[in-house]
Amino acid sequence: MTNQNRPFSIRLFVPDGDPDGLRMVERSNWTGVGVVFAALLIGIRDQLAERVNTIAERYSEPLPALAGNVEVLSKKVEGYLREMG
Repeated sequence: MTNQNRPFSIRLFVPDGDPDGLRMVERSNWTGVGVVFAALLIGIRDQLAERVNTIAERYSEPLPALAGNVEVLSKKVEGYLREMG
């Protein structure tokens, strides 16, 4: 009997309590841990990464440099607010 055909057991751990959410999988006689998650979480991860990058870019410019652009930035904000209704 090869290792591939040998019986084994698995344990599932649901850290957030939602069986359809994140699941950790442990297999007997195996040193690793498997992680199972919904594809929805990948989209959320990507959105979060994009938001973090946006915020990092926004705050990469020192405050005194932004102070000189108050008029331009105010017009942008007003435009965004008009678009949002």
